[in-house]
Amino acid sequence: MNGNSSKKPILRLWRIAFSVLIVGALCSIVAWVVTNRIRSNQAAHALKCHGNFCCLEVAMRNYHQQHGHFPPAYLADKDGKPAHSWRVLLLEILEPQVFDAYRFDEPWDGPNNRLLANRMPTCYACSEDDRKQFLTNYFVVMGPDTVFPYAKTTSRDDIKRPREDTILLVEVAGQGIHWMQPSDLDVNTMSFELNDPQRPRISSTHDAGPGVYTVDGMMLRLTNETPDQLREMLRITPEVK
Repeated sequence: MNGNSSKKPILRLWRIAFSVLIVGALCSIVAWVVTNRIRSNQAAHALKCHGNFCCLEVAMRNYHQQHGHFPPAYLADKDGKPAHSWRVLLLEILEPQVFDAYRFDEPWDGPNNRLLANRMPTCYACSEDDRKQFLTNYFVVMGPDTVFPYAKTTSRDDIKRPREDTILLVEVAGQGIHWMQPSDLDVNTMSFELNDPQRPRISSTHDAGPGVYTVDGMMLRLTNETPDQLREMLRITPEVK
């Protein structure tokens, strides 16, 4: 009896050790599945974001073909203030019926136009941004010597830098801008630090980094670009040194 009694604690220890081993193995499997699912979801969101950029670039290109220039960052009112966004102007290409219903004789958030909010093109928002509906993640960068000099327009012929390295569109996360709102990044007020938490900036929730689309139709993921490099990529003429 004494021999059997002495074996019981050992058996219990083996059972505990075996249970811990099984639980550890199961946790490892669950962690592997969850990690791969997260990676898969992140890859899917990144792919959708790429598709959104592609859709917008094609719309920009078609707009350029029809009008001979890119859309302005905004149409100004009689006082010179931003009144209607380039995103609204692209509706002519992306959603002609919504474009026809939009009224340029009232503010972007006027009584008629606000009824169009839920008709936002899907390519105006990143599927990974969990903020409220009708907010956009795709912006232009306004300013002198950019593709979007405020209410003025530029054409492809105005771009004297390599087009594959000149930014046309940028990704911005969590800025809280309605898709019809004539508000974008401005070289005079934005931060040139990627994902700067304090100021308007190029940013993303994607692990691979914020996306930008170039004039030549290439998507780039920004990771280690310095502020000076980013400034240069936003210019349409080479910097004089």
